[in-house]
Amino acid sequence: MSYAEFLNTSPEDFKNNVLYCALARKTMPWGKSIPEDIFLNYVCPNRIAQEGTTRWRQYLFAEIAPLVAQCKTIKEAALKINDWLTSKVLFAPTDARDLAPLDVLKRGFGRCEELNILYIAALRSVAIPARSVWTPAWKHTDGNHAWVEVYLDDGRWHYTDPSWLQEDFDNTWFTPFLQTAPVVMTSALTDICKTYKRFDLDRICVVTDRYANTIPITVNKETLNLLLEHLDGIGKIYGYVMVFNGGRLRPVLSHRFTNLDSLHWTFSITPGDYVLAFATRTAGAHYGCLHVSPEGNYSIEPPRKSLNTMFCTFRPVRPTCKARLSPGLRSRRQKQAEKVRKISDGIFQTVKSWKPTLSDRLAHKLATAGKRAFEIMALAEGLQQKRWDRLWKLLELMNSKDLVDIGIGELKKLAISRANIKVENNLEQEIVDYFLINPRIYYEPPAWHYEELAKIIGPVKQLSPKTVSLKAAQIARLVQQIRKVPSSFCQELLTPLQVIKHLKATRDLEILVTTASLFRAAGIPAQLVPYAETVLIYDGKAWNLFRPGMPEKPLEDAGFSVLELSFRTEENKCINPESFKYMKDFGILRWTKGQPKPVKRVRTRRDTIRCSTMFELLPGRYDIFHKHTENTGKKLVSIVSIDVKPGKMLNLLLTVKQ
Repeated sequence: MSYAEFLNTSPEDFKNNVLYCALARKTMPWGKSIPEDIFLNYVCPNRIAQEGTTRWRQYLFAEIAPLVAQCKTIKEAALKINDWLTSKVLFAPTDARDLAPLDVLKRGFGRCEELNILYIAALRSVAIPARSVWTPAWKHTDGNHAWVEVYLDDGRWHYTDPSWLQEDFDNTWFTPFLQTAPVVMTSALTDICKTYKRFDLDRICVVTDRYANTIPITVNKETLNLLLEHLDGIGKIYGYVMVFNGGRLRPVLSHRFTNLDSLHWTFSITPGDYVLAFATRTAGAHYGCLHVSPEGNYSIEPPRKSLNTMFCTFRPVRPTCKARLSPGLRSRRQKQAEKVRKISDGIFQTVKSWKPTLSDRLAHKLATAGKRAFEIMALAEGLQQKRWDRLWKLLELMNSKDLVDIGIGELKKLAISRANIKVENNLEQEIVDYFLINPRIYYEPPAWHYEELAKIIGPVKQLSPKTVSLKAAQIARLVQQIRKVPSSFCQELLTPLQVIKHLKATRDLEILVTTASLFRAAGIPAQLVPYAETVLIYDGKAWNLFRPGMPEKPLEDAGFSVLELSFRTEENKCINPESFKYMKDFGILRWTKGQPKPVKRVRTRRDTIRCSTMFELLPGRYDIFHKHTENTGKKLVSIVSIDVKPGKMLNLLLTVKQ
């Protein structure tokens, strides 16, 4: 169990999970045939991915067991459960935080990993081994995907997709795209599969060979001498294999070396074209181009350069076959999707009838919360006007998933505590709304105990550089006491109150979220900047970097700069920023502590007259990526490195070959 799961699981919940796990094994026809290591890794665990710890097994066993009790095989039962799931929930893109199984069921839709979570929980509730499988990024396109493998009667893993009705295994809508997956991965608690990365409490496994042909690659000092000779003796080196996906380079494999002399990295990957990147904690990345042929040959070479731009060639990978999905299957899926949509539309109409003055946007958000919408409506009816107003402001700011898995009692306490916040008259409304009243920091669980945090840290009486600096010193001393405990890959984040109460964290992100929460609890606007792994504090006049390692002087001017980025054709014609989009056609990356961090959640502004997009960035080195199409039909990914200086305006004009 992860540390967060250990904290969030009561003895009674743990006992309930074990009892129903044993009950399913005894009552299901296939239960006793499941090997012990498979059973312990892929039936008994209470959590599947990074969702919160909840008690779901008892409910799902009662729901699913009667449906499959007469099934003679695991395969027959798994397909029947797939039919049940697709009649209850629908696929829809959502943010990266995972809801727990019953919350997905309550909401009625979810992204691919959330449907995996519900499907795997339903399978495990009746002693069917199942696990989530994913590819980090498709080659040279947009997005990624996660699906489910089920351990069937033949003692082998077979893949399926819970977002569609299935007639059989190993044939889904994405089957033709598997050749565009660089690697395919899953997770395990013990050494039951080929380990790629080992964490304190679990590991990531590579299962690519089950889906496509792979080629073994070896990277060492000799093969990359031209790329890395000037990094000799620096210490830890971080290596990445990356694909151009979603307008940026995304890592699909990584490895850490203690120094250049020990650089020997062997991995297997599907044929195609990749970008290698090597970085240290203090320097930006140095790049190489990796070309892997289907025949098993590969080459590693420096990117060719033109002026200040580096280029790597890639060949787009296109599916050579089509998915074999029957018309009847598509028709049934469409009918079930329409049924789920009608339920959401019905909730929307009920909300609008109750409060016609609500904006359609907020009414739709409530509708996406499923049945929880009615509990929120009842809560609003019992609040005083000031708290009522604050509740609606909170609902506008909160993620729709928060409305699903936050307790109604917690939501009421939050509305009351946020209503009691003293707001300085000179503060911009945007800062008040998003960085003070808004409880959401990142993807932490929605357990915002701001009243308890305020009692621990104490509020500031007035927002000024002096009072904020004193409070920052106090918070810095508190943050310095937090110690790291063993981590796992599949784990939920600890809440800020848990981190402060136990002074323990499993990762730096939990400490950053806790830091921002403490400042907001003290009445000081704060924001987390993921791409820089830092927290910014507003002192009433300007944003400041928070430096917990220097409690005597914990704040430093953030020094925001503006990057104006323009794209033009070779004929010097403007490429409209409305058509050449960020995180789709181009992307910006910042190397922070040796790791690639996509620049997200930044203030941007498009200027169609100047044919540019403005980015407000912290100082540092950034790499800009975009793709080209040459006259020969070849594709190129370009890499442009820039240094952003504090408080400066930087104009950059890039040419795109189309």
